[in-house]
Amino acid sequence: MPRRKDRLPIGSSSQVPFSISDDQWEKIEREIERESEFTIPPDLRSAVVAKTQTMRWRSEARQTALSTREARRQIAGEKRTTVDWLNWTDGLPDEIRAMLMSGRRMGTV
Repeated sequence: MPRRKDRLPIGSSSQVPFSISDDQWEKIEREIERESEFTIPPDLRSAVVAKTQTMRWRSEARQTALSTREARRQIAGEKRTTVDWLNWTDGLPDEIRAMLMSGRRMGTV
């Protein structure tokens, strides 16, 4: 397998929409045509761009995500705040308070 050549000049932030210009697609196709006579159809081009953007979003989310421990700590804090507020307003039934504070899951969290 031949050594990889120049890389595409793309930014690293997923905030900027990912795109590949026509000139860049031509460069990619020239590289592909050296090995085969395959041309990239327009629908495949849009799929490549969409998947690349999704990959960038997921990568950035993974790099900036809270640790599981910190996320659980924040959720527990929100539960305590909610319970305190509902107690203050006398709006929380005892069985719901017990279920929330025991850490059992209700629905999604």
